Amino acid sequence: MVSPGSVVAHRTPAQYRTVMVPQTVMVAPPSVQYERIPPQYATRQRVEMVSPGYSYYAPVAMGCASCGY
Repeated sequence: MVSPGSVVAHRTPAQYRTVMVPQTVMVAPPSVQYERIPPQYATRQRVEMVSPGYSYYAPVAMGCASCGY
């Protein structure tokens, strides 16, 4: 997971207007809009050593008993 999900609140204040008579009235009440941001995932590659390197000597069988090859 690269970044976890989150929720962001966007607040909208109330809207007021003045009508014909010198009076201010509320046109829209205050509100809150929630924006959901999903978590983000990524694939990462890595190299892991399964076993350490090693070397060993193996005897070689002789092919010919008389000449040594």
